[in-house]
Amino acid sequence: MDVSEEIDALRAKGLRHLNREEFEEAERVFKKLVKTDPSPASRNNLAMCRFRQGDPEGALMVLKPNLEADLPNPFAHALAAQALAALGRQDDAEEHLARAISDFETGMETVVPAGLVDRESWREYTVIIKRAAGDLGHHRQVLDLYHKWERYHVHPEDRFLAGVAAFNIGRFSQAASYWRRLPRPEWRFADLYLIVADAANAGIVPPFPLEYRVPELRQIKRRKTDDDLRRLAQQGWSRMIALGDILGESADHEERQLAAAQLRTIIWHGGDWGLDLAKRILSARGVGKEMKLAAAEALVDLGVYKEGESIEAVVDGKRKWLVIRTPKVTEEPDETTEALVEEARRLRDAGKIDEAIEKLQPLLGQGDFYPPAMLTLANLLRRKDRLDEAEGLLLTLKEVAPRDPTVLFNLAALYLQRGDLDRATKYAGQIDRHELTDELRCKLRLLEDEINRLALLTVRPSQVVAALADSWREEQEDKPIPLNVNLSRAMRGVPAGWVSAACEEHGIDAGSIRHRRERAEALGQRLVDRRHIEETVLKLEQDEKEALRHILDRGGWAKLSALTRRFGSMEGDGFWWEEIPPRSTLGRLRRKALVFVGRAVVEGRRYKVAVIPVELREGLAELLGSPLPEARGEDSNGNGDGNEGGRAEET
Repeated sequence: MDVSEEIDALRAKGLRHLNREEFEEAERVFKKLVKTDPSPASRNNLAMCRFRQGDPEGALMVLKPNLEADLPNPFAHALAAQALAALGRQDDAEEHLARAISDFETGMETVVPAGLVDRESWREYTVIIKRAAGDLGHHRQVLDLYHKWERYHVHPEDRFLAGVAAFNIGRFSQAASYWRRLPRPEWRFADLYLIVADAANAGIVPPFPLEYRVPELRQIKRRKTDDDLRRLAQQGWSRMIALGDILGESADHEERQLAAAQLRTIIWHGGDWGLDLAKRILSARGVGKEMKLAAAEALVDLGVYKEGESIEAVVDGKRKWLVIRTPKVTEEPDETTEALVEEARRLRDAGKIDEAIEKLQPLLGQGDFYPPAMLTLANLLRRKDRLDEAEGLLLTLKEVAPRDPTVLFNLAALYLQRGDLDRATKYAGQIDRHELTDELRCKLRLLEDEINRLALLTVRPSQVVAALADSWREEQEDKPIPLNVNLSRAMRGVPAGWVSAACEEHGIDAGSIRHRRERAEALGQRLVDRRHIEETVLKLEQDEKEALRHILDRGGWAKLSALTRRFGSMEGDGFWWEEIPPRSTLGRLRRKALVFVGRAVVEGRRYKVAVIPVELREGLAELLGSPLPEARGEDSNGNGDGNEGGRAEET
């Protein structure tokens, strides 16, 4: 391996670590590269490692040679602006932000057309420049740059950052409009952002500053100390994720309990903003009772109200008073409670379930919590199919006695009754067989037999059909395809139903054309019609345009793995595109017959590739503002798989 190959291999390794946020490993790689790689990119990436590890001074020291050079380097100046902003050096940061913007535009006008840098890598600098402007608090400038540079965008993060800017200036509906168009499932967290934007627009959530960062979800999943929780509660992206879960109003009781715990945490650690949130939750319409109780509990814990004091709230659209009391678990009840439980059991055995429930329900309002009474009440509620109430009691009992086999057995039975086999299996599996009585061991065997029987009998046709449809589509994608395929050859390689679906997309009545070959010919003529292709491009979604540009910039074809990383997988797109159109970015382009997928030989190996037919490349490139693609053959040495998300620079 010669020196240039070693540099390329090291750079690829460093970028993988950097884009996975493995900063220490990435730093070690880029330190080696800086000694041998003459390009500024290695210094830029080493500086990014330092900055992301909380060392802005170190980042600036690494960047110094790049910042002093006369060559345009928007990445270096944007990163310097971020580092200086973190150090509170606002004026210096402003200078570097202005230089980053100027260098980017100069590059697009001169350096890129001259072929001195990769066009797409340069266009990705729009992301880090917007981050720098956002870190300096220039929210309106971020929006201005988004609209000014929209034709250059190659990554969804540009749209995400525009949403952050709109949220930060109080334009919550506008923020939602940007986040709604982010590709799924890779950007599925945006669904939570949408919930919060709508709630902020309705006045339920008080405004708060949101960072120009993609949420660091791994931080949420890690085990957290009180200090971690306090720090996360102060961060905007963490509030967005938590509030999205809280306000999502899951129908599942267990998930609602977890959401209520999240709400208490962000109120406890949220300072004045947290107090404001709690009060808004209490008075908001459309927020469930569990969340209102959680907000009230947090206010009691913070000393705003005393335990037992009435707290005003709007519940189910009506003004009510909530009273928070901490229940005391009672192992030995008084004679009155014991008599109530015995009477309820007698009524139960006599078949008078409603009367038995009426006997025990008053105990819920008392300060003492007697587990046997609550277990009896939960099972009575189950017999009347009041499963939500029973679930709440059993989950509370599980908190009191997390390993109690009777509680776990009854939870498993409840979920089996509800048809939730996964949770029934989960709780049955937590029961310690060594602690069972003979009676409970026998009941557990019967319960597990029923779970297994239902698991075998339960047929979910939609899931089976969806899996089959995806597998048939994937079989089609394994067929060979030339990298410079023409329309006629491409359409011969796809199912007849896909040709008919494409005809429908382009306004051709496939039903009036008898033969598949004739439908394909009519479709081909429509696709090469200049006026029609112009209308088609105008109607494309932004993500579809970006995907086409990505493929065109690489000569008219690209490896499928790189495309799905950037624009989302095609999972769930199915096979019957006439009846159920695909929803992914690439699936929509394939249904329009603008892109075809198959396997081709690249660098001596077979890869799945996405190909634009040769007849369409020149017209699409002109309409989308991409350079005219230079055809690359079967043994191309470049796949154009650049870095992802503007997180790193790659030459």
